[in-house]
Amino acid sequence: MSVASGIRELLPICGDCVNAKLVVWSNSVAKNDLRMVEYQEIEGEFYYFRVQCNWLKGATPAPLDMVRCEGKRAHKD
Repeated sequence: MSVASGIRELLPICGDCVNAKLVVWSNSVAKNDLRMVEYQEIEGEFYYFRVQCNWLKGATPAPLDMVRCEGKRAHKD
């Protein structure tokens, strides 16, 4: 499983939305106030990610705790 796939599985609303774009950093990046969330990969490596939303036109605050989003659009198969 890729890092992005693992992160998307954790996101209850944004995980399958076309408006949600993931930005992922390795642990070697200086962590400024970028609204990043920590994610631990299965192999024990740590990654940091941010969900950038095209509908909100910015970073999604607390994407892991989101309950509902009016801008959600599922991928077309």
